[in-house]
Amino acid sequence: MTAANIFTISPGVAFLERLAEAVVWGELFGHTRLSPLELARATIYLPSSRACRAMRPALLKACGGQATLLPALLTLGADDDAASILGDAPPDAIAPLDRRMALANLILAWAKRLGEGGGRAFNGEPLFVEASPAAAAGLAAEFIALLDEAQTQGVDLRRLADCAPAPFARHWQLSAEFLAILSTAWPQLLDRLGVIEPIEARNRRMAQDAARIAGGGAPVVIAGSTGSIAATEALMRAALASPMGAVVLPGLDKELDDAAWSVLPPEHPQYGLARLLAALSTPRSAVRELAPPPPHIAARLRLLRAASRPAAAGPVSGVEADFNGLSDVSLIEAPTPQAEAAAVALVIRRTAETPGRTAALVTADRDLARRVCAQLKRWGLDIEDSAGKPLGATSPGAILTLILDAQSAAAAPALVALLRHPLTRLGYDEAAVAECAHLLDLAVFRVPGVRIGASSLPGAVKRARAAASRHPAQKRLTPDDWERAAEAARRIMQAFAPLAAVRGAALSAFARAHLETAALLSASAGGETFAAWSGPDCDAALRFMRRLADERGMGPAMGARDYPALFRQLLAAETVARPASLGRFAILSPLEARLQRPDVIILGGLNEGAWPQACDPGPWLNRAMRAELGFAPPERRIGQAAHDFVEAFGCPEAYLTRAAKADGAPTSPCRWLMRMKAALIGAGLDDALAPREPWAAWTQSLDAAAHKRPAVRPEPRPPVDARPRTLTVTEIEKLIANPYAIYARRILALEPLPPARSLAAAAEKGKAIHMALGRFSDMHPETLPENAAAVVFDLAAEQLAKLGDHDAARAFWLPRLRRFAGWFAQTEAERRAGVARVIAEAPGEIRLDAPAGPFTLVARADRIDVTAGGRLRIYDYKTGSAPKGKDVDDLRAPQLPLEAAIAAQGGFAAARAGTVESMAFILAKGGEPPGEERRAGSRDPMELGAEALAKLAALIRRFDNAATPYPPLRREAFASLYRFDDYAHLARVAAWSSAEEGDAE
Repeated sequence: MTAANIFTISPGVAFLERLAEAVVWGELFGHTRLSPLELARATIYLPSSRACRAMRPALLKACGGQATLLPALLTLGADDDAASILGDAPPDAIAPLDRRMALANLILAWAKRLGEGGGRAFNGEPLFVEASPAAAAGLAAEFIALLDEAQTQGVDLRRLADCAPAPFARHWQLSAEFLAILSTAWPQLLDRLGVIEPIEARNRRMAQDAARIAGGGAPVVIAGSTGSIAATEALMRAALASPMGAVVLPGLDKELDDAAWSVLPPEHPQYGLARLLAALSTPRSAVRELAPPPPHIAARLRLLRAASRPAAAGPVSGVEADFNGLSDVSLIEAPTPQAEAAAVALVIRRTAETPGRTAALVTADRDLARRVCAQLKRWGLDIEDSAGKPLGATSPGAILTLILDAQSAAAAPALVALLRHPLTRLGYDEAAVAECAHLLDLAVFRVPGVRIGASSLPGAVKRARAAASRHPAQKRLTPDDWERAAEAARRIMQAFAPLAAVRGAALSAFARAHLETAALLSASAGGETFAAWSGPDCDAALRFMRRLADERGMGPAMGARDYPALFRQLLAAETVARPASLGRFAILSPLEARLQRPDVIILGGLNEGAWPQACDPGPWLNRAMRAELGFAPPERRIGQAAHDFVEAFGCPEAYLTRAAKADGAPTSPCRWLMRMKAALIGAGLDDALAPREPWAAWTQSLDAAAHKRPAVRPEPRPPVDARPRTLTVTEIEKLIANPYAIYARRILALEPLPPARSLAAAAEKGKAIHMALGRFSDMHPETLPENAAAVVFDLAAEQLAKLGDHDAARAFWLPRLRRFAGWFAQTEAERRAGVARVIAEAPGEIRLDAPAGPFTLVARADRIDVTAGGRLRIYDYKTGSAPKGKDVDDLRAPQLPLEAAIAAQGGFAAARAGTVESMAFILAKGGEPPGEERRAGSRDPMELGAEALAKLAALIRRFDNAATPYPPLRREAFASLYRFDDYAHLARVAAWSSAEEGDAE
């Protein structure tokens, strides 16, 4: 085999432009310029479809702009981007969805066999494998990755049976048994179906191309590949055997000394090319350089060569002291990913100011790509990430997911979001559907205790309309409003009817019903389905759903509960591809950036674990097993990523960016950055990578306000005659802790709407316990029944049943209520010692003289025990946390002391005035312990009550002054109260408060 037709193009040289010149002028074949007929018969293989698109204008430029027939441009693909080499499945290959579903079916069958007879024991514990379609689909995706890797590298998986002998741990042997699905059952299934693997189909086509190339005389060029695919090596051999064939390698380092070349580790940038040349039996010295790098790029390459030198090759002399290759290189280390994205956007923005100048962000971090896209929109630069975006993050992906959420147990929030989604129409126009969404949200979704689902929505409307206790805003709804809400509910139920009717079926049946429900929800007023579904996102979503609906029954059978999880699993793997563009600006993956040479390149997300990605052998095979089977070491991917980094680093102007922190945790720079810094420090060039412009300061000034006007805490001062003359004992604590809450509720009459929810909340549980204990005391005020625990539990369960039809909530709460009822029955006899009778839910009030007129303090005591001597004991039931004793003593929690003051003055009609001898909380927990009785404070109740009443009188006098405001306060002593502040957004607390400021006690 001759090596005269193997070439390389160094980094820093416009690869495609130089390649086009070499093809057109015959440099690769030892000829003069190719004739138009020879050029038209030529075939050029490139590593990506983007490189093929960019090659066309390069060839036209090399031809002098004359009309010509271009050669065939074909994509080789790369094993680090399977999607680019697969695309749509070829005719003889199994479809991607059929492949995943068929594998999932085999995995479920294996899991079922493993579970038969009680399952297999592992380390004394029974082995459990989740046998659900969603879990099987997830494992199938891992299987597909292993299959693709094996077929790309030419590994025979039939040897799996022998790769886990006795020395390996038991779990690795079990893993090998599990992987036998790939080596036995899967090939048999493919044979029965008459199809082959997609990569196997590609390998066969490449083998056919190799046979055609070897026997033909047309020009053929394989360029830009490092030979990472086994089938590519055979194609290269065929090209080298052809008299008009050539191979052009990207960035072969001919200056690296032989000592280092002979010991290259897999993570070295040149490892892949060294392995390829060895496979082609070609010495490095025989490879000819088509174009050397410019001097300043050659200096950069010397730095990278020193930074990546293998340790086994010995020391390197270092970087020259007069090194100037980094004059156009800047390292931007931003504090956060958001700041990094802003800096990248600024670089692109500045490049856009020069006409014709190009720029590209190259990153493996798709989150960074999305942030940069968003940042560029502020300047009207609409650039899309060429890798696309997850289908689940698009508007149609969201509505398809919401449809399934609307059938779950917690359907109310999903239904609210679904009705407000821009693609929902329900046969209305856009304004009418928005009004119906508002009506249903107000009338139904915020009614506590009413279970809501898409199929049960009409009945929920009826129950909500008949509910006795409704919010003031709900009471203002007219009969016409209720009718419109009922009509919208009926339309929603009809839209969900197809999906609700499918119970146990194949994936395709659920997908068809899912698609039909989406069509009915999207129907316009004229009856047109999918009326608002337009654009690439919607087209991709419809294609995805139709693929699911056309699935040929290869997947497992499933129930209605299984489909949502499986759908999410499949949706997570889908992306919306962006139309390819060769414009001035682009956001590229490292694979797409291969062979590209923009004027400005930004290598972003240079953190270890992101670029390069973590070196993981995978969950199925350990390193020894992989080596036994013939897999390349996982570090080879790092070498490929390093090679792409070196190629991109050769662009005229380069920026390296990273975030010092991500998700609040420090990050580590990628290994190439750390080695470059070490080499520069050794050469005395510590600041060689420092940016020439203050990018960090510029990013901070992007969102900085020219004039800052801090928000002022509101201090409303309503007229005295508008201020409340009656407050409850619980409201007194709010008046002390946060007067603004009293202002909003009692003066502005702003009543917060209940949250949109389907499951009953803790408030319903507390209400049930209070009512149950109150009824128990009413039924047995003097003596206890023998079955007190059963009576208390039955009363609580009865109250829960009245609060709604929430099976899940009752299933959680009832066992806890049973434990509390048992504790209450055991301790109640001791509490009633010396008690003549028990008064439950006792209403009471007293009047205080105040400057603006009489003020009434109102209370409803949970329980008052009257002793035989006429003394009083006051109890308060708590289903949550109770105030601390210190808070009661200091009157920061004044409820029980104020109730004691009312009782001492005879304010409770059911109990005569008397001495309050104790105050206590009864905590209904239901856990461990199931209940607790806790004394409320350590001071004498009568003394506390008198002091509380005196301070209340002073407080009322203060607020009877028109100059006294109702400010929103934030004090540490009342932190627990602020967690439930319904008016914090109205008071704009977040705008004026901070963690450092606070009010004095």
